Amino acid sequence: KQQELNKSKEIIVLDHKRSNAINIAMTKLPPPRAIKAAILKMDATVVTREGIDKLLNMLPTDEERGKIQEAQLSNPDLPLGSAEQFLLTLATISELGARLKLWAFRLDFDNCEKEIAEPLMDLKQGIEILRQNRTFRCILSTLLSVGIFLNGAPVKGFQIEYLAKVPEVKDTVHKHSLLHHLCHMVMETSSDTMRRTLKNGLTDEEKQHVAALIQTY
Repeated sequence: KQQELNKSKEIIVLDHKRSNAINIAMTKLPPPRAIKAAILKMDATVVTREGIDKLLNMLPTDEERGKIQEAQLSNPDLPLGSAEQFLLTLATISELGARLKLWAFRLDFDNCEKEIAEPLMDLKQGIEILRQNRTFRCILSTLLSVGIFLNGAPVKGFQIEYLAKVPEVKDTVHKHSLLHHLCHMVMETSSDTMRRTLKNGLTDEEKQHVAALIQTY
């Protein structure tokens, strides 16, 4: 398709919708030459994070670049339209799309790291709390002993999913759950400190970290 010349005697190659979108976006971006230098240096003082997204949506295609260059050769005395000149300038930057994506990742990295690291820190602290909690170890040890007795087979441990079944298993006489009997056994055999912990529950900080641990299963 042959390029069009508008009333201002400029070379117009892009369709109206594409050209209009680029011209609108350009009003919120620095001049093209400044943009090129900023991209090469990843200078966030010139192009903002929002600006990077705008540029990613305006990446020139090979077809557009070819048409613009062809039109420029056919009409060397006429200037390019603003949108065409903008795309041609961007097209001179090698691996433009990859550069912009890397730049966006670099700017987003701190927030992404924070979103990932904070829950992991809660998980780590939750694991450490459970590891050091003597009451929890006593409960698991007692539960393991009960399981060995009921199954009549010695084992070294059990899968964590089994804890969900503890409230469901009930005796045949009083219909009390295994959890009910487990609590009584631990209360009778544990120290005063453990009894207070079982009665009063975990501290707010412990609840927060243990909750983070439970959510991972």
